[in-house]
Amino acid sequence: MNTPARYAILLAATACALPVCASRAATESQDFSRYQVIIDRAPFGATGVNTTPDAQPPFSARYTFVGLVKTATSGGLLAIIQDKEKNRPYFLAEGESVPNETVKLMRIERSPSKIVLQQGLETATLSYQPAGTVAPPPPAPGMQQPTQPSAPVLGRRRIPFQRGGG
Repeated sequence: MNTPARYAILLAATACALPVCASRAATESQDFSRYQVIIDRAPFGATGVNTTPDAQPPFSARYTFVGLVKTATSGGLLAIIQDKEKNRPYFLAEGESVPNETVKLMRIERSPSKIVLQQGLETATLSYQPAGTVAPPPPAPGMQQPTQPSAPVLGRRRIPFQRGGG
């Protein structure tokens, strides 16, 4: 057989097979139920979607929001953030980053006192929890919640702070 005849037979066989392959691919690609077993087993770990609405990104567990300070010179607010790993506090204004870290303070809200931190595309909101006001855990099913006396209200106190090296 000569070469042009071989090409003609190959072309005819391909033209006949294309409609069969296309129709089979169209019907098979629409049925994803057979893959549900794989999705349920999560072979690559969690999907990365927070299942609880108030779940925080992992970087935020490293920091604690300690309080707010008003600067003496400009009257602006600084947030006091405690780094639990390094056991070191940082005084940051809006838009400033934690030194030698990729965590940035995006927003300071005064009432109620909370801050928004950002690392990459993740954001976390930290609220101010005064000492002694940690909420008790919920009671076990069938148990009655014990009544506790209300916590004393502490007055405001001024923390002297001057920013700068002088």
